[in-house]
Amino acid sequence: MELMKYPGMKFVPTDKEIVDHYLVNILNGRIRPGVGGVINDVNIYSFEPWNLPKATRYGIDSETYYITQRKGTGRRVARRAGAGTWKLNGSEKVVTGKGGRVMGHVNHLCYIKDNEKVSSNWVMDEYTLAGDHGSKFDNWAICRIKLNARTEKRNKKQEVQEKKEEAGA
Repeated sequence: MELMKYPGMKFVPTDKEIVDHYLVNILNGRIRPGVGGVINDVNIYSFEPWNLPKATRYGIDSETYYITQRKGTGRRVARRAGAGTWKLNGSEKVVTGKGGRVMGHVNHLCYIKDNEKVSSNWVMDEYTLAGDHGSKFDNWAICRIKLNARTEKRNKKQEVQEKKEEAGA
């Protein structure tokens, strides 16, 4: 049964649900990626974000979830993807469970095309497990990728302002 076949149904899990339920159960083999059409098994670092929907069985809506293996270890993770890079944007957020136990982490990233100073409109939340789950899971993450409408509006305003300044100069 695919969740996205039903009108009005949306997949909006909390950070805790993504880490504690989906990521743990996918890595332990209790849930298969792609089941329900909500978390796709794709190496996201092989594609620019705007090309990712072509690589999945399910089309992109406002945001899409992927499980992927990260390149590198620990804090040294290579996030090169196509003609750009996913850059950290802000600090890492801790995902806690019962009793304040640290279950995982969320990193916020933005996609920056090569040779460009400003980020694109693509953003990603990268969910990873805390270190107590075993080293075989260290490089796996669930990533939520979406096109950020606010960033798009801001970039368009900047373009209009630059054109006005060029015209006035």
